[in-house]
Amino acid sequence: MLAVALEGLENILACGQKNYLNEDGDNKYALLMEQTGALDDLENLQTHPNHTIYASALKIIDKFFSEEDQADPLMNAINHVQ
Repeated sequence: MLAVALEGLENILACGQKNYLNEDGDNKYALLMEQTGALDDLENLQTHPNHTIYASALKIIDKFFSEEDQADPLMNAINHVQ
């Protein structure tokens, strides 16, 4: 049931990305999720024991909530060591 809910959430966010951007070009549905704390719940699902749930949550976060220009401290540390 949770996997189906995540699939539905991804579809809603995709629809928002296509059709419901605010004047700044931000997805209104993604902003709503951030404001209501739903993004925190989604981030918590990354620790779910079921790999499918974890992967779905990660995919949604990467696709709709990660900023491309925002540097990831962990990746910077890994790249610095190499």
